[in-house]
Amino acid sequence: MKLDGLYKKIGIILVIIILINILWRQTRFYQYYPVFESFSKRLNYTSMELKVGEKRKIAVQHVNNKATYQSSNFRVAYVNQNGVVWGIQKGKTVIIVKVGEKKYKCKVTVK
Repeated sequence: MKLDGLYKKIGIILVIIILINILWRQTRFYQYYPVFESFSKRLNYTSMELKVGEKRKIAVQHVNNKATYQSSNFRVAYVNQNGVVWGIQKGKTVIIVKVGEKKYKCKVTVK
């Protein structure tokens, strides 16, 4: 008889854990709390090598907000508003991606 009460309690705890897991994934809880921000948001590239004329897309993962892209030296590599980076001429530059107040950097080397 005592085991029936124990099984009920374990069952209730498991249901609560499953519900929390489902809600966590649907609400993207980690996006609303800064503790989880460093784990969830990141660039798909932190550095890249391109050849002249080659292009590659750069993006911040797990972001719903619009990102803005900027090249520190547009003569070496150009980046458009969609995050596509083109190698223009040989050299090094940094692509800065801004989402809200947070900035992410990607080092680009064009060979």
